[in-house]
Amino acid sequence: MEKTKVITVTSGKGGVGKSNFSLNLALSISKLGKKVALLDADLALGNADLLIGKKPEKTIADIVLNDFKIEDVLIEDKHYPNFALIPAGSGIFELTKLSGKKRNHLLGEIKRLRDRFEYLIIDTGAGISNEILSFVKLADEVVVVILPEVTSIKDSYSTLKILKEKNIVREFKILINRAKSKAQVHSVFEKFRDTVKKFLHLDINLLGFLPEDENFAESVNRQIPIITLYPNSPTSKLFKHYAEYFVNNSNLKGVEIDALFDDLIKESADKEFVSSKNEDKKEVGEAVESNFLDFYVAESEKKIGDILYQLNELNKIVKILKRKVKSEAVTDSYFENFYIGKELIFVENNIKHYTSKIVGYEFGKYLICTTNKDIDKLFEIYDYVTARYSYEDYIIEFKAKIYGELESVNLILITYPKDYLITKLRDSKRISVQIPCKIIYKKIKPLNGMIHDLSLNGALISTNYPCDIGDILELNFVLPNGKEIKNVKAIIRNIREKNRYGVSFDEIVGINKKRLEQFIESYRKLFSNQYLEDGRDKISGDLKDFSFFDLIQLTSSSAKDYVIEVYSDDVEGKIYIKNGEVIHATCNEKIGIDAFYELSLLKSGEFYMSEFMGDVDRTISEKTDVLLLNAAYYNDSGQKDGG
Repeated sequence: MEKTKVITVTSGKGGVGKSNFSLNLALSISKLGKKVALLDADLALGNADLLIGKKPEKTIADIVLNDFKIEDVLIEDKHYPNFALIPAGSGIFELTKLSGKKRNHLLGEIKRLRDRFEYLIIDTGAGISNEILSFVKLADEVVVVILPEVTSIKDSYSTLKILKEKNIVREFKILINRAKSKAQVHSVFEKFRDTVKKFLHLDINLLGFLPEDENFAESVNRQIPIITLYPNSPTSKLFKHYAEYFVNNSNLKGVEIDALFDDLIKESADKEFVSSKNEDKKEVGEAVESNFLDFYVAESEKKIGDILYQLNELNKIVKILKRKVKSEAVTDSYFENFYIGKELIFVENNIKHYTSKIVGYEFGKYLICTTNKDIDKLFEIYDYVTARYSYEDYIIEFKAKIYGELESVNLILITYPKDYLITKLRDSKRISVQIPCKIIYKKIKPLNGMIHDLSLNGALISTNYPCDIGDILELNFVLPNGKEIKNVKAIIRNIREKNRYGVSFDEIVGINKKRLEQFIESYRKLFSNQYLEDGRDKISGDLKDFSFFDLIQLTSSSAKDYVIEVYSDDVEGKIYIKNGEVIHATCNEKIGIDAFYELSLLKSGEFYMSEFMGDVDRTISEKTDVLLLNAAYYNDSGQKDGG
């Protein structure tokens, strides 16, 4: 067998479609009769096994931690001839910090694949680590997947810069994902190429592009690769093109990219699926029947999904109309309770929702809000746009128009509402939190998620895995006070925006209910409605009513950043909480962990909390739960105030 060709696929940031590209490229090469292995080398968050609906018995973790051979972890399937997968083992974070010995052992096992396979595709994690550097070193060619977005391009540049500094220079090829036009492809690549050439003195080439294709989400949901689910789609033909390129080692010309995009636009315009009688005559039998069956099943599910979505949107409109019947119209009276950092939702025709945030305002004149291309387009089309704002148990709805221009492309000025509708919401008010959760969905491995607001009746959650309205999830999470909430059945009622879902709970009972009630009551008691003039929270209390530990746990669960000032007869201190973590503390002359421990000893005194908008040097690196455990030990070890 000739030398195995190694293609490493990497990116500067996560969420760019790298794993989908790696899987479908590997399968496309295997369809050309080449033996291909796909190594899922995202050692912490690998998911390639999920994308083909396989549950691995063993993973890379077994090679590293249990000295298994590479053959022991290979996943092969009769539906994917010439293809094998080496799964990573999602969530095993120890693998991201391998010792030199274990890393060399893993690389040695991977190199043994050269005896069996003609092609090895390595799907790395995002960014740069020692493990990723090792996988890039193995490569003959490196594909860098980028999105036509500033952050993705910047992160990819940083990745190439580090590789250059480490003297790891390979044949770099750029794949632009979710492209909207051939002009965009050329523009993004040419600017990126010129920047890399000028500052890094590296030559990079354009491999090509993939379009924005909604079928990818369906492919992930159904756990069927897109080239199998839609084998004749324009996207699948692009994968075939890239497979032929790597197998034949031919050069891609710019004109070919133009032709590919022209074909894509032409084929996408076809409204009906037409199977050619002369196409793929050799591929008869089970494979063809399976592909057609998959296609029609997928089409049916897609139509059902569209119907459910439309029903959901109609349901939303009905709810909104019902609310408006109960709404109170306020005229000639400026609304007084906008708060910096809170969400503002712009609505198009009661159907599409676009999320913004308030970053400032001048009372009675204007609001300063974040914007994006969708919001900008709204204000280009309509003179007035409906805006909605949540305040306590109410929704405020008003019409807004552009007030003036700002130099920043990310901010807009809109008119301050003088006339508005105010509507009472549900009796069970949600509280704003940031609580990580595990989501069980369709009996696959647990997904990582985040709870953004919470009540006894439901929550707003987010996860990177695409879900549909009506899907049933199971949530498991730990409240900031350490109490576990287990096996909560949740039903997706609406899709707030991409990957953010409004869910209702299917009756919380027993210990789960008691724990949630206690947490929500404590949270509301602490975050009473007192505000500074600039709209920031201002909260005060007595340490006799709130223990130090409750105070830190509740505050760290909030979606906001806080500074807590603590006073007693002989102690004066501050605690800074940012993104849910304690980052700095002072106590008299002490700073950092020592200061935090001293403040944890206080049993009496007063505290004053306000939102923290600035910056401060980080002196505490421990996670908050670890920090509180250590503080509890410090309390129990016989330390006394002042000691």
